[in-house]
Amino acid sequence: MILILGRAEFSHVRRVVSHLDKKKQSYTVVDLSGSQPFTMSGSSSDGHFQYGGQDLSRSKIAWRADKVVFPYFGQTQEWCEEYITGRNLKSVYGNLRLIVPCEIVNSPAATQLCSSKLYQMKNISDARVMLPEYLLSNSIDEIRSWVGDEPAIVKSLGDPHFPSFDGGLGQKLIMTSVLDVDYIERNPGKIESFPIYVQKRIPKKYEYRCVVIGDRVFTLRIDPSQHEIMKVDYRAGINIIKYLPCSLPYDINDCLVGITKSFGLFSGCIDLIETPSGEIYFLEINGEGIWGRHDDIMEGAISGAVADYLANANGL
Repeated sequence: MILILGRAEFSHVRRVVSHLDKKKQSYTVVDLSGSQPFTMSGSSSDGHFQYGGQDLSRSKIAWRADKVVFPYFGQTQEWCEEYITGRNLKSVYGNLRLIVPCEIVNSPAATQLCSSKLYQMKNISDARVMLPEYLLSNSIDEIRSWVGDEPAIVKSLGDPHFPSFDGGLGQKLIMTSVLDVDYIERNPGKIESFPIYVQKRIPKKYEYRCVVIGDRVFTLRIDPSQHEIMKVDYRAGINIIKYLPCSLPYDINDCLVGITKSFGLFSGCIDLIETPSGEIYFLEINGEGIWGRHDDIMEGAISGAVADYLANANGL
């Protein structure tokens, strides 16, 4: 039995399930959003793990597809209800994934480690990709000295959703942005209220979104010059991005598979930059990345690869 931890309506789940059906695989989607009764009691050793009347204690493998997205800030009753539901679902899935009675991919430990950008930067040493230079500091003087005359950008190290107030409480998404040089010049000697992640700006020819599933790599190329709004962070043009399926050299693909495995992940979404001179820079790997739109472009090949991996692990 394959356990799928996630909501049945989530696009990743729907896509993978359709492949498992064709393979005639036995699976259960553990959707905790109210579609079926769920019960777990006692210690993990007593095997009491039931969903929809099924005993799931003998499952062979579990796949994490439990990404729960909800707004953190708002001011309506509807928002309150959505926030309470989302936060509790996220908490329950977070607890459940630690005690499921079988192997789970991606493992909680691996995903937790990879949620740290600094951990990634410290633990990647593959010479086939370059790493961007960065500084983490709360000192404006240190930032100014380190940046010098070179262009630099600022990134969020954690959740990029922040509260905003414009006549009422709302939510704002902070994307990668150009370092405000004027602010730096106006505030010599200032110590910020928290350390800021500053990165030397890398000249871009192309950006790549690579989805790694086991030993397979699915790559899409993004041309950041297709619109001015995309030159710093291509995600700012979310509604106009043109993804072009492509192939990277074998040694780079091998490198990406190696990075994914070295972090204990079976899958991950990796972002790369190619410079005009052909150098490849690694930006980050996300063990909980979204690839539904990419799967459409790849005609279902990504979700098919996930289903193949689970089916092989299930041993049927």
